[in-house]
Amino acid sequence: QPQHQHQHQHEHQHHQHGGHHQHGQHHHSNKAHSSDGSGGGNDGNNDSNGTGDGNGGPGTGSGSPGGRSHMLSGHSAKDELDDDVMQTYSGLQFVKEFPAALKAAQAQQLEAGEHPPAVPDLSGPPEALFARISALLDNISTDLEYGSLIQLFVPRIQGSSVVLMTHRDFTRVNTVHDQKFWKYHETSCEFVFNISPMSADGLLGLPGRCFLLTRPEWTPSVCCYRPLEYPRLASAIECQVHSTMALPMFAGDPAVTPQLPVGVLEVLLDHQTTNLGHVFEFLARTCKRNGFYTTGQDRLGSEPVMKAMLHDVLPNVCDSNNIALQHMCHALGFPFAQCWLQKNGLLIAAGAPYCVNDAVALPYRQISSQISLLCGQGPVGQAYQKGTMIWVDDVQKGSQVEWPLQHATALLGLHGVCACKLLLNSTDGSIATDSSDPNAGKIEAVLEVFLPSNLTTAEQQQRSVEALWNYLQSAMQLQVAIQEQAAKTNGNGAGAAGVAGAAGGAGAIGGAGGAGGAGGGGGGGGEIGQGGKQLSCQC
Repeated sequence: QPQHQHQHQHEHQHHQHGGHHQHGQHHHSNKAHSSDGSGGGNDGNNDSNGTGDGNGGPGTGSGSPGGRSHMLSGHSAKDELDDDVMQTYSGLQFVKEFPAALKAAQAQQLEAGEHPPAVPDLSGPPEALFARISALLDNISTDLEYGSLIQLFVPRIQGSSVVLMTHRDFTRVNTVHDQKFWKYHETSCEFVFNISPMSADGLLGLPGRCFLLTRPEWTPSVCCYRPLEYPRLASAIECQVHSTMALPMFAGDPAVTPQLPVGVLEVLLDHQTTNLGHVFEFLARTCKRNGFYTTGQDRLGSEPVMKAMLHDVLPNVCDSNNIALQHMCHALGFPFAQCWLQKNGLLIAAGAPYCVNDAVALPYRQISSQISLLCGQGPVGQAYQKGTMIWVDDVQKGSQVEWPLQHATALLGLHGVCACKLLLNSTDGSIATDSSDPNAGKIEAVLEVFLPSNLTTAEQQQRSVEALWNYLQSAMQLQVAIQEQAAKTNGNGAGAAGVAGAAGGAGAIGGAGGAGGAGGGGGGGGEIGQGGKQLSCQC
C-alpha cells in the first residue's frame, strides 16, 4: 500500500525576531538615498560631512551613499568595539577583518567536529577587494531587470563567536519602493546571524544557513517562511519584500579549491516571480565577471539550462507519455502530474512528461522546471530513494529549507501529493520481443501527482489516493495483456488497438511499441503498476 506521511505542523516558541536581535540605538536619514554614491552629504548629521567612506572611495562612493556608515550602535559588553567606534565603522574595515573572521569561522566548525574547507587567499590589498565588491553590487543593482534590494552579509568576530552582518556600504537599492527597502535594510542591520554548526535554526536565519551549508536558498515569496526560519519576516511583510534569493559568495572557485565563502549575497525583489532560475544565472554570471564565484549551478537555472542536463535522455522519451498523463489526470480529476528524470544523482523535471489539468498548478510546473532535487529530497526524492509510493497529505507543512518547492505549494494552495517510481516508454520502442528483459528500452522516472486542492485532510484524500492506486493496478494488468499480444504480433500493436482514454487504465504511461498509439494504443501499453517482473512502479 502507499506509504502515507502525515506531516504535522510543529509550533515553535520564539522571539518575534529570533536570531540575535541587538537592541540599541541606530540613526538614519528618512530621505531616500541614491545608489550611485551621490547622496554623500545628504544626512545633516554625517560625521564626515559627506566625505566619509562610500563604496569606491571617499566622497563619490561608486554605489552607496557617502557620509557616515550606517551601523547599529548598540553592542553587548563583550563586544570588542564600543558604540562610538561602530558609528563610524566602514565597509572597508569589515573587509580588512575578513581573514581573521574566516579563520575563526573555520575554527568554530572544527570545534563542532566538522571538516571545514580552507580559508580563502585574501592576501591582496583590502582596498582592491572592497572595490571589487562595490563594483559587483553596482552591476547587480543596475542590470537586474527587477526592482531590488541587494545586500551582502559578511563575517565578523563578535566576542567569542563569528556572526554575519550587513552594512550600508554593502547595500544597493533600485526600486520604486526605495524608502521601504531602505527601511528593510535598516532592520537587517539590527540582526546578526550565527554561522556555527552548533547554532539553533532560529539563530542561523537565511544568511547563516546559506553560509554554513554553502548552497543557495531561494523562495518565490519570503512571506511563506516561518518566523523561526526567517527572523526578519515581520519587517519583510511590512516593507513589501517578495521573491528572495541568497547565494554564498566565494573569492575563488570552490569547484577548484574548496573554501569558505567571504559572505552571503542576498537579493530581495519588489514583486513575486517564478523566473528564479533566470535570476540565479544572472547573479552567477555577474559574480564571475567581477572575480567572485558561487555554487548551485546544478540545482537552480533557467529551463533551457536544466533541460540541457538531460540532453542525452530527453530525445529518447516518447511523446505518448505526455498523452498518457493527460488521460490519467482527466480520468481521475487530478490538477497536475509530472515526471522527474534522474541524472548524476539529481532528479530533473525540465523537458520531462507532464500534464497541467488545472491552470492554477502551472506556476508549480514553471518552478519545477528550473530546479533539481536530490535523491531523498521531498516526496519525489523519497519515492526515488525508497522505491515505494509516497503520499503526503499536506506538503504545506513541510519546509522550504528541506524541499525547495514547499513555498510554491503554499502560494498555490496545493496540499496532497503522491509520488512513485515508473518506467517511461522510449522512442525506440517499449517492447523488445527478442530480449529476455521486459524492461529493455525503458527510461526510469518518478511520477508526481497532486490531488485536488479542495481535499485538505487525509480523510478527504483517502478516496482519491485509492482511486490512483486502483488506476495504477489497472494499468499494470493492461500492460501485461498488451505485451503478451504484442509479442504474438511481432510488436505491430494490432491486438492492442483502441486501448486509450479511461478504458482499462487510460493507456497509462507508454504506447510507443509496435505501431504505438497515443495513450497506450499499440504494442507497448501501460507502464505504471505494482512491482513485478514486467512493471516499473514499485509501490
